[in-house]
Amino acid sequence: MLIDHANADISVDSRHQTLQGLMFQFDENVIEALHLFKKQNVDYVQLEIDHEKERTLLSHSESHVTPEQIQKLLPDNAGRYHIYRFKHDFNNETINSTFFLYSVPGHGSKIKQRMVYASCKESVIDTIEKKFGINFDRKLEICDITDLTNDYLFQQLHPEASVNVAKTSFARPKAPSTRGPRRLLKTADNPDE
Repeated sequence: MLIDHANADISVDSRHQTLQGLMFQFDENVIEALHLFKKQNVDYVQLEIDHEKERTLLSHSESHVTPEQIQKLLPDNAGRYHIYRFKHDFNNETINSTFFLYSVPGHGSKIKQRMVYASCKESVIDTIEKKFGINFDRKLEICDITDLTNDYLFQQLHPEASVNVAKTSFARPKAPSTRGPRRLLKTADNPDE
């Protein structure tokens, strides 16, 4: 009888392959919307997962939309993926930045749904970047939809500009200039001093 011994290399530095996450096929409408996004005909694409059919579906797309308008398009009880082209001005230049936003309402959605969206997120990002050639400047997770504003997205892209504004608006006030000479007080215990 031959006994085969397996060596297990387990240490702090060892790395093992783990599950990469779930991947659901993109619906034809998603593929079309992402092609329109790449051509800059569309600035916003919202995706949803149908875990029953195991497909990624197009929920909404829009040619011109602001972050505040996106807030109105978000469901209160379900997660969504968003591909958004954020047009803004910085240093006297108009910039188009691409965001991947993962919105998940913590209190309103089911646990299973949150787990499916979290498990699919990386494969959705990977497919969009590699298959469609859309690269993201920032990838953010939004729990509270009221956080999605122009100011919030601007701060995510240009934190140094936000810090400089904060420093000037909260400057320490100057001390009074006419304080006069310092006075020494004598105590009653030592009259000689």
